[in-house]
Amino acid sequence: MILIVYKKLIEIEMTQKEKIQKIKRKKIHERKLDINCYLREDSLFEIEAKIIDTKPFDTITNYDFIREANKPIHDMVFKIIINKDFEIIDVQASMLTPAHFSCHPASEKYKNLIGIKIGPGWLKKVKEKIPMNYGCTHLTEMLQQIGTTAFQGVFGLNLDSKIDNESRRSFTSSFIDTCFGLRKDGFLSKREKIETFK
Repeated sequence: MILIVYKKLIEIEMTQKEKIQKIKRKKIHERKLDINCYLREDSLFEIEAKIIDTKPFDTITNYDFIREANKPIHDMVFKIIINKDFEIIDVQASMLTPAHFSCHPASEKYKNLIGIKIGPGWLKKVKEKIPMNYGCTHLTEMLQQIGTTAFQGVFGLNLDSKIDNESRRSFTSSFIDTCFGLRKDGFLSKREKIETFK
């Protein structure tokens, strides 16, 4: 039954893609977001995020020059160091190409994130530490994806086929009802025994 429903969803998705592809379109903006999680030799985890925005045409700026087509409008790097408990140990934010030259000082404010633990409600704490008018919109909006990447990276180590089952770290019960797949009455929670860990 599940397989039949899945095949039907795939058919609907393919039909929608075919309809979209028939409509002529022209790219007017490109955003590249690249995020990786690294396990460091000091047993800490480093999440590195890069964002680059470009346009396929020359653009005006707030300064006395024209930016060439496909040259970065934004080019930023965000590194967050965490421990195994997801506590932020260090932060490095760099604006290689900010929207405006006057934006540079905002990157220093992200050091205020040190000590925060990535988890439920952490983005609310970020907003308290760094109000909108003291931070950078583009750096701040990357934090949600950085948080997700942190969990994918740390817990993703459990997927390494070389790890024995007894050494695998179980999902915390706080993940229950955070998405459709992990809903309390869902397939995964019924099949797997989800244990709380400290």
